[in-house]
Amino acid sequence: MAERAKMSESYLSTLMSQKGSRPTIDPLLGIAHATGFTIAWLATGEGPKRSIENEPWRAMLDELDDPAPALLGHMTFLPRYDVQASAGSGAVVHSEQIVDFVAFNTTWLRQTIGVDPKRAGVITAVGDSMYPTIADGDILIIDLSIDRVLDNAIYALRFGDALSVKRVQLRPTGGLRIISDNAKYAPDELGADSIRDLHVVGRIIWHGGVM
Repeated sequence: MAERAKMSESYLSTLMSQKGSRPTIDPLLGIAHATGFTIAWLATGEGPKRSIENEPWRAMLDELDDPAPALLGHMTFLPRYDVQASAGSGAVVHSEQIVDFVAFNTTWLRQTIGVDPKRAGVITAVGDSMYPTIADGDILIIDLSIDRVLDNAIYALRFGDALSVKRVQLRPTGGLRIISDNAKYAPDELGADSIRDLHVVGRIIWHGGVM
């Protein structure tokens, strides 16, 4: 089984004994490939234990260069990361493990919102500073291929261990203006010297939530 799952016997034994850390996506994909169990069931113990009949998980896993996100037929299962991107003052990132997957139509991802499905992920917004554009609890699709500010758009930004979602404007001086869409939050100005402390996680390209 370890050979089929493409991991060492000792690591597989550690996972099975539940003494190690929570497995990330690669070990889960390997075990799913070796056993036929669903990734969701392996990760959470919930949902269907086995894939639906004729679901081509094994062939899919063999063909993928990058196992996450997973493409299955006309659908892409984007990984949802266990991080909350604050739309307020900044949420501390405790973990970036993949906790589950959210299914989207692959053609819609590529043609409508213009993202490479293999370079995208899902995070959750908290707070109200980007309201009404983004509400508390909205899920956000993030283009992880973008690691710098390219234009005036909404980005996931990290300062130290804090992750925030903000609208960013390029300034003629080389600095950035960090804007909250909620008028009760004042914008922040970053000079060219301060940008080195800013890490662009990706650009937010879609959001959705409960009305």
